[in-house]
Amino acid sequence: DTAMKDGGPAFPRPEGWNGLSCEEHSSNAPQAGMSLRDYFAAAALTGIMAYGGVIESERAAEKAFKCADAMLAERKP
Repeated sequence: DTAMKDGGPAFPRPEGWNGLSCEEHSSNAPQAGMSLRDYFAAAALTGIMAYGGVIESERAAEKAFKCADAMLAERKP
């Protein structure tokens, strides 16, 4: 199950949601948004790059997703 692997959507928007005030940008279409795994990895990457300075991009991305996977594992009941 993909939702179990990636944590499901990070910022889902259910059908009929209309939280935007600008008419031209509002839509009632449902949107899943990015996965929770991607969101966690982006947050981890920010810290990795800030703490570690300039490192090889592929290595930083690998570390970020390892952190994200650890965070997802910690959330399981």
